Amino acid sequence: MEILPYSNIVITFDHSGTGGSDKPDVDYSTRMLAADAVGLLQAPDIPQAHVLGHSMGGRVVQWLALDHPERVRSLVVAAGSPGKIDPRNPVMRGIPLNDAVELAEKGYEGFIRSLFASPFFFTPEFCRDHPEVIQRLIDTFWTNRPPLKLYLRHTVARQQHPLINRLPTPAR
Repeated sequence: MEILPYSNIVITFDHSGTGGSDKPDVDYSTRMLAADAVGLLQAPDIPQAHVLGHSMGGRVVQWLALDHPERVRSLVVAAGSPGKIDPRNPVMRGIPLNDAVELAEKGYEGFIRSLFASPFFFTPEFCRDHPEVIQRLIDTFWTNRPPLKLYLRHTVARQQHPLINRLPTPAR
């Protein structure tokens, strides 16, 4: 088995506009966020990495693998799609209408709290049986939340993730 330099480190990071990262008020794209990730590998000269992305990170690592395949030793995409999969139901670009309505009705914090406690993330049974986990997740997000405008910019980037057409067509 080949042992790579840096084989025992894990790098986690906040995407631009979130957490402790810079928060430029610019249009975001999943491809732009992937370029940021490549920069994290280049800075300490990590030639190749096992890469995992969850949700928005799953979309970002898809671009990382497509644009810089030489840097990706293995890839795990968790809960991140390549874009809208159902051709009968095209993706809504921009802020999804239901999200906009809920944000207006509940406010930013109320929207986030209801989203994290919804079946979007967990089953109703899990929410009922583990309220402390849900609360910890909500509190962690809310403590480190991006400004509303940047949260919405990330939502737009997610909605415009365009990789579905880059997937191979299954053989028939």
